[in-house]
Amino acid sequence: VLRGPYLQSVTHQSIKVMWRTGSAVPSTVWYGTDSASLTQSVVVAGNRTNHIVQLTGLTPNTRYYYSVGHGSTTLAGGTSEYFFNTHPLPGSNVPVRVWAIGDFGRGNAGQVEVKTSYENFTGTRGTDVWLWLGDNAYQDGTDAEYQNHVFAVPGFSDIFSHTPFWPSPGNH
Repeated sequence: VLRGPYLQSVTHQSIKVMWRTGSAVPSTVWYGTDSASLTQSVVVAGNRTNHIVQLTGLTPNTRYYYSVGHGSTTLAGGTSEYFFNTHPLPGSNVPVRVWAIGDFGRGNAGQVEVKTSYENFTGTRGTDVWLWLGDNAYQDGTDAEYQNHVFAVPGFSDIFSHTPFWPSPGNH
């Protein structure tokens, strides 16, 4: 796995699990509510390097664990660090924690310090919504800059396995 897995577009009943591989292979996500028993799966046939698998029919306000791979080969996941929480039913009266950051993707120690400080503040509560406010990967937001300054930064990249995010473009 070259990038990810990472999580996008979570709702009360669905989520997209994404990752990138170095060679083109089919996509499989195994998932379940027990990290030791991932009994459900979604397979997307056809070989690709950029994998996008949408899980649907999920239970609202529930923690799921997952792993990714192809065929019977697990490439990442299957531990307690690979999870996501579905949102509660729309209209539910529940607390929501939002983390909104912008101008962060420089791949430096300051970026890691901000993430660590935020996690120390939230403790075990975690984040429900992670908004990227723009200028997320410097200097120009190229794919290589996203890889090097965001997804592959030690001390920052561990959050992607369990925190879905919503990016928006900046002015660069």
